[in-house]
Amino acid sequence: MKAVVLEKPCKADELVIHEVPIPKVKPGWVLVRIKAFGINRSEIFTRQGVHRQ
Repeated sequence: MKAVVLEKPCKADELVIHEVPIPKVKPGWVLVRIKAFGINRSEIFTRQGVHRQ
C-alpha cells in the first residue's frame, strides 16, 4: 500500500509517498481502506517539528 512516512520534520513539498506492506489484521481489529484524509493545524506543526500549546 502507499503511505507517507514521516522520518523527520519537513515541508509539504518534501513529503514522499512510500510503498509499505499492508498491516496484518489482529483478532478484534479491522482493516479500513482510506479514500481521503485531511491535515489539521496541530499536524502541520508536528510535521514542521514545532510544538504549540
